[in-house]
Amino acid sequence: MSVGSAQTPPDVRSGDIDAIYTVVDDTRRNLLITQSYCELSHRMRALVGPDGTWCTFSTWSSRTIGYFIRGDLDPLTEYRLQRMPRWLRPVARPPTRLFNRIVSRSRHRAGPRLLARGNREIFAEIAREFARFVDTFEDPARRTPAAWTSYRTNIVAAPATDLFPAAPVELMRDGFAAYFDAILEPDAKRRAELVLRGNILLADYEQRRVDPIVRAALSLFPSRLLNDDPDDPELLTIRDKKPWALQDTGRIRTWIDETYGRFVTRWRMAIVLPAGEPLPTHSELIRVGVGLPKPVKGAGLYGAQLADLSLAPAAAAFDQHDRAHGDYRAAGARSWRHLADRMNCIVNVFRARQDRALLYEIEPLTPEELSVAFARPERS
Repeated sequence: MSVGSAQTPPDVRSGDIDAIYTVVDDTRRNLLITQSYCELSHRMRALVGPDGTWCTFSTWSSRTIGYFIRGDLDPLTEYRLQRMPRWLRPVARPPTRLFNRIVSRSRHRAGPRLLARGNREIFAEIAREFARFVDTFEDPARRTPAAWTSYRTNIVAAPATDLFPAAPVELMRDGFAAYFDAILEPDAKRRAELVLRGNILLADYEQRRVDPIVRAALSLFPSRLLNDDPDDPELLTIRDKKPWALQDTGRIRTWIDETYGRFVTRWRMAIVLPAGEPLPTHSELIRVGVGLPKPVKGAGLYGAQLADLSLAPAAAAFDQHDRAHGDYRAAGARSWRHLADRMNCIVNVFRARQDRALLYEIEPLTPEELSVAFARPERS
């Protein structure tokens, strides 16, 4: 795999995904995953049109995860620093950066390692399927019902584990079916709705599979999950038969985790999308604990193509998870620990932002980050 651009996205092959999966260093692997999502996103755009796909949003999600893996100042913290008086910013920045890194390295680096594990497992399964999808259907001659039927039967789920449980594989199959229909759809509005349906179904599948990882990462004591061997290439292993962070019983335990999860959701979490360059100071911050940003006067919550959903399958996929009903303030999550809360936020972000050209026009990694990602191959 080579470094790509919006004009000439290189092919991301299954072999690339296998190689990235085995990279031990969390930071370098996250950068490679982010860049691979970007390249797959551009290849999907050539197939389904200008609306962002699941890979497009995963590019920016993976980049955001990278801030926490590295212990860097994330855009939400950067935004808060920028709101301080100009004279105070240079004073506040160093201790804030130090605090971020101390928190990141505490508890055996459990939180960042959990995020890195989820980032890796989802990439290995779903990005692999995207690579196979674009390889199969970039050739117009292969876009036939028979070819799709054959392709669909070969969409299979990755093996389930305690941290990465099974989810209905039909969600993934139906998601890619929506993308395939979008390739053949000449009408722009219907195509956008099909892309939205595909995005929602894949997000539903993804979030079910990473649910234990998300819940554990938003536990106050996630290190109870970890194998303490720092040289363990598996990153994380379940070391207790029933890890504390995955137990749902006990009023005190539940209250502690729920309180902590709501606090982090409200004050520390944001979906970060590009709004210009440089990214740390020119990002759209969708505060997941608050809802979507208020639309500008005269504009709707959703773009013109998705203001109303005329395709029943797209509307059904959205309505299954939406609890906002058009209210931007209700399009968030009270606690990111809960699947239903996450999906309410995610489906509204998809519908409100998948038509944004900046999702493609801004490169997710800086030249310096790319040099780290592609510095040298690792040997196992």
